[in-house]
Amino acid sequence: MQSVFLLLGSNLGDRESFLKIAIERIAAAIAPVLQRSSVYETQSWGKTGEPDYLNQVIWLSTDLSAREVLQKILAIEEDLGRHREEKWGSRTIDIDILFYGAEIINEPGLQVPHPDLHKRRFTLAPLAEMAPYLVHPVLKKNILTLETELIDDLHVKRYIYNEDHNELMLQNSIPQDLDLSILEEIADGSNEFLVESIDMFLHQTPELLKTIANGLAAEDWTIVAQASHKLKPNLGFFGMLISQGMMQEVELMAKAGAPAPDVLNAKFVDVQAIIEDNLHSLVRIKAEKEAEL
Repeated sequence: MQSVFLLLGSNLGDRESFLKIAIERIAAAIAPVLQRSSVYETQSWGKTGEPDYLNQVIWLSTDLSAREVLQKILAIEEDLGRHREEKWGSRTIDIDILFYGAEIINEPGLQVPHPDLHKRRFTLAPLAEMAPYLVHPVLKKNILTLETELIDDLHVKRYIYNEDHNELMLQNSIPQDLDLSILEEIADGSNEFLVESIDMFLHQTPELLKTIANGLAAEDWTIVAQASHKLKPNLGFFGMLISQGMMQEVELMAKAGAPAPDVLNAKFVDVQAIIEDNLHSLVRIKAEKEAEL
């Protein structure tokens, strides 16, 4: 079985419905969808003047070959009215293979990983939401690092599905556990300082989270405690007070020798999810501040 990440996009007709139908067809023809990202809206990439796109990344696991997956998604595209008349032209649905396990494939009509995924914010944003530490087999960098290094001035807007209203709703750009007021006060109007501070945080935090995760896996409570302690001040500096408090609990439990390892692991999984969502927001904020320089 291979883990497969697919990118779906639509900028014609009822875009949301085309994404939903395509996911249903993929689940029926290839494999059940294990996870899906939020939906992101962005301007058309590579060609101006086209309608805005809705994009979404999904993850599935299949024993089909990459070529067989490609054949099935091409059939789904055609069935949903996709016409390949021009490069970067508008389409009812577009489905790209981003990753097929860690395989590197260069065949006629089939390149995996997708050759442009590291250049596109609308691809990296949903990927970073789902799999921030997934390593690109060619570039040897994880998705969060690629998103941090990205040079792409197309802004993306993230939507979440509101079950009560049965519709997509725009998510606030800054989560509740992210307050940049302290940083902005220190910056005193300097976007350059803000960008440099955010960039440093984006590079240090994933490494510390990875260190904690590895320590938990090895049941090395000293490493867990040390890395948690090192991360806490940075969280406070960025106003992540909820995360800081939860990380304090992780540190104290590790220092006590983790009398309840399952509870410690669950606590870290919870705080890691909050921090990673904040990292994702900081990437967008950094891009906005860079555009103002």
